[in-house]
Amino acid sequence: MDRSRMCVSTWSLHQSLGPRLLTKRDANGVKQPHQLPHPKTMTLFDFLDGVRPKLDIDNVEICGFHVERREPTYVAQLKAAIARNSLNVVSMPIDAGNISIADPTYREDDLREIEGWMDFAADLGVRYVRANAQSYVARDEVLGPLSVTIDSYGRLCDHAARRGMVMTIENHGGMTVDPDVILAIIAGVGGNRLKVCMDTGNFPPIQSHQMNPVPPTGLDPAPLYRDLAKIAPYTAIIHAKSIWFDGAGNHLVYDLAHTLRLTRDAGFTGPVSIEYGAGVDEWGNCLKTKRLIEGVFA
Repeated sequence: MDRSRMCVSTWSLHQSLGPRLLTKRDANGVKQPHQLPHPKTMTLFDFLDGVRPKLDIDNVEICGFHVERREPTYVAQLKAAIARNSLNVVSMPIDAGNISIADPTYREDDLREIEGWMDFAADLGVRYVRANAQSYVARDEVLGPLSVTIDSYGRLCDHAARRGMVMTIENHGGMTVDPDVILAIIAGVGGNRLKVCMDTGNFPPIQSHQMNPVPPTGLDPAPLYRDLAKIAPYTAIIHAKSIWFDGAGNHLVYDLAHTLRLTRDAGFTGPVSIEYGAGVDEWGNCLKTKRLIEGVFA
């Protein structure tokens, strides 16, 4: 596999990098800092310093919620850490705002927040950005019709193009739990503008188990494979979601290699980002995931 295609996401170390730093509107509609808790035993800079010695990988994906601040001093430190490790930042998932919210004032505010993150990503040299179809921290917000989501993605695609980036939609819960909704959004925006960031473990029945370190029993992964196959032809970047391994390095519960072959056989030639999910021996399981990816795309 061309090593320029291999990538590792900060999500793989999410049980070491501290809380997810997000925003959420309060009862008065004012956006406030909002955190989802995770243990913190390292900084983002520690992660960047570890990628080469631990994994021998050139490319990283930095989740926006792992960026502590966007003020000049911190950004300079972040760029220095990227440069001293000779890394490329290939992708940035952006978990901000709600592009499908019915309220047009809130939606405009959220789109501007996402565009600010996109500008930040572009300044780091990012090629792929991902915005969610709806917020996963504000499930109670009233959504507009699908045309609102399509219009919002169209605007974000235009902004991405102006900054030399590709906007993607991910199977990431909410309305995107249905692959046909993803396809309808892509058709509405245009498949030449909006691409898929395919998470190999983020459809039922795997989706609800992916941060559990104990492998579930009795799950039939056939629906996962069926739904991934629908979005595979539109994929620009893969989140190779690994969760459970046995002692020999075999992935358990679902066939991760098969999910990757679905895209390979559909003509996919883009980057593959390691997204280990269960928070146990994170670097070690990233390495197992890397070997599995290399076997599929050899």
